[in-house]
Amino acid sequence: MVGMLLVQAQSLLTYPPRHQLATDLAPQLQAVLPQAIVRAFNGQLIISAADEATLTQARQLLQALDQRSKMLRISVRQSELSATRQWQVGVDGVLRWPGESELSLNANAEQNRQQRNLAQTLSVVEGGEAMISLGLQRFIPQLTFRYRPGYQVQSYGGQWQSVDNGFYAQANTLGERVRVRLHPYSATIGRDGVVQQQQAYSEVEGRLGEWLPVGETRQEASSDRRRINGVDQQETQASYVIWLKVEVASAN
Repeated sequence: MVGMLLVQAQSLLTYPPRHQLATDLAPQLQAVLPQAIVRAFNGQLIISAADEATLTQARQLLQALDQRSKMLRISVRQSELSATRQWQVGVDGVLRWPGESELSLNANAEQNRQQRNLAQTLSVVEGGEAMISLGLQRFIPQLTFRYRPGYQVQSYGGQWQSVDNGFYAQANTLGERVRVRLHPYSATIGRDGVVQQQQAYSEVEGRLGEWLPVGETRQEASSDRRRINGVDQQETQASYVIWLKVEVASAN
């Protein structure tokens, strides 16, 4: 029985970065070229691939990635919309038997619509994390007692408890495109007053200067309550959307 060992030749590229750290460039290059092996060693990048075409692509990407850090301007836009419609139909009057009855049909319709738009802008060095806060505050009332010889003093007051909601945004440009890594976080106040935190991770990619949707929620609800002399109906719709835009800040 004759065994055969096939060894595939690997092409190798060593690249000493000029502006960026090798440890920062390695994961970015590896994400774009999963078919290659990218390592950061002793301040240099070592890329190995099965073909020369992959290394040629790596050189082109490194020319775009290995640039002086840019100042980026991140704009965030929040849009919150809620709408409620109510209908009430009823019959009022007096029913007599025998005799004449007095009945009237009443109909009432109401519609409420609220929209809130918030915007914020901040600057950050490319690759740095920007904290986007969508905060929430709640007033916690407090009652305290101060005791003195023979009497006590009641003091009413409270304090504002802040609960941060939002996300961290880390943006990196590649030519005319941008990739934003998001680290959303959420903290809510439970019924027992304890702050509960939740975290998740995601990425969005698009063109520089383009509004990118990074979060959206929609809710719809309806109710139908029937009474002896009428019907009450209600429909509720709510939506919340967050958009993010990354631009290269103009040099002063």
